[in-house]
Amino acid sequence: MNVNKILGLKRGRGIFLAYDHGLEHGPKDLIGNAFDPSYILSIAKKGKVNAVILQPGTAKHNLKKIKEMKLNLILKLNGKTLLTKEKYFSGLTASIDEALKYHAKAIGYTIYFGSPYEAHMIETFSKLRKEAEDRGLAVVLWSYVRAPHIKHEQKKDYVAYAIRAGYELGADIVKVKYTGDCETFKEALSYTPTGHDFYVYVAGGAKSEKFLDEVKNIYKAGAQGLAVGRNVWLRDNALDILKRIREVFKL
Repeated sequence: MNVNKILGLKRGRGIFLAYDHGLEHGPKDLIGNAFDPSYILSIAKKGKVNAVILQPGTAKHNLKKIKEMKLNLILKLNGKTLLTKEKYFSGLTASIDEALKYHAKAIGYTIYFGSPYEAHMIETFSKLRKEAEDRGLAVVLWSYVRAPHIKHEQKKDYVAYAIRAGYELGADIVKVKYTGDCETFKEALSYTPTGHDFYVYVAGGAKSEKFLDEVKNIYKAGAQGLAVGRNVWLRDNALDILKRIREVFKL
């Protein structure tokens, strides 16, 4: 599986523009033009991202535009809303067949390690990973440690565990939380071989004025890329932000 070729990465380095927030967060993050997928896709095209991350409905309703713009699609195969009291389980929203129908290059899937539903999510992911690989799709795992007894999921040891767990389960790329500083994130990365055929991308998170400084530290620590949404498309200078991220990661 040559994930670099499939997603147009530069020795693993790249940027994914995430836009699965409408399901995961509801309307609260879709401010201004961000409610419109056409606007997001135009940013993805002009900003030269490696892939755009969508839930199946958004992919379905905008398939023509995605094809015309020749955007690489990562189809998210599970999700949940903020309306449920259940914070530790993400249910299936799509299949490998749908990913192929929508011409996706990769699938995305979330596991909450440590949750009461960990075993179920691992089992489902493992089946999807095998089918995806058999059918030529790359596999991106949202790898988060999240459970009722865990209070600080961005702690170094938890992030390190999330990275290693994704490696052990056969993901091509893991999307993880940032620990908050360069040194602890570098240490979290040190427990897993990365940079060959396994890559670590960092979730962009909520819009922050410190975002670009964090991007520099994330790169310095050794991550290969970002999966970023709100820190790009909630800004008036979205394309400039993407340009500066590309400069940091030498894309």
